Amino acid sequence: MNKRKSGIIILVLFLFSLSFQSCKTTKKTLRKPLKELGIDYLYEKMKENQVKADYFDSRLKLVYKQQGKSKTELNGQIRIKSDSIIWLSVSPALGIEALRVEMTQDSFKVINRLNKTYLTGDFMMVEKLINTTIDYSIIESLLFANDLSHYDVKKIKVKVDNNLYHISIKKRRKIRKYLRAQESTPQVLVQDLWIDPATYRIKKLKINEFGDDSKSLNVYYDDYEDVNGTLLPANILIEINAGAKIEIGMKYKNPEFDKPLRFPFKIPSKYKLMDINTQ
Repeated sequence: MNKRKSGIIILVLFLFSLSFQSCKTTKKTLRKPLKELGIDYLYEKMKENQVKADYFDSRLKLVYKQQGKSKTELNGQIRIKSDSIIWLSVSPALGIEALRVEMTQDSFKVINRLNKTYLTGDFMMVEKLINTTIDYSIIESLLFANDLSHYDVKKIKVKVDNNLYHISIKKRRKIRKYLRAQESTPQVLVQDLWIDPATYRIKKLKINEFGDDSKSLNVYYDDYEDVNGTLLPANILIEINAGAKIEIGMKYKNPEFDKPLRFPFKIPSKYKLMDINTQ
């Protein structure tokens, strides 16, 4: 595998996980017995307390570590227009921008200023690179500690696990209206969510493809902070298990909601297309 392809795969894996000094939520015992709440009530309370904002802006502190290798620390800035665009700028410690990324429902673009190269494609290309299911809606949901917005909810079970509500959804299919043109059959996901009974916010989640336990994504959310009335996870730890284990830590710094934003992204005319093979 050439260095360019290796680098972009690492970036994509990082973005897949994308997935912070804060006011900690105190640990409480379960408010009511699970049978009294009911599955539908619990799931609706979780949805009710999710992030709902048109715009999001924050500085980032990132730590990337791959099994058997030293960790890499990066700074960055992220901007989001809900259900529309995710914009990311990443810099090493010296502060010079190394990568700029733009994701939309239909496209995935990267500018690598270090190598003066760029990449343009869609999430079908990304899925081939990392050999797993990914789309815009999954990434945005993980960034906000929200449930998957474009997938259905049918076979659902709930139990109490270590003082948290544990929601298991065994077969989540993408809702047909959200299927991409290239998708003839909806991908089926298995998802587990652990919910804090004090806030009804997600503390941990696990996602893998139905029938394939060899790959999984685990995300841990901690230290929720109140940002203008919205609870946002201050610390996020992402674990990708697909061969070599990858860990990514994220910290939001000075996050803001609903401030109109710009998303500048222009590929310099002298930059060359990245030479990667997705076959």
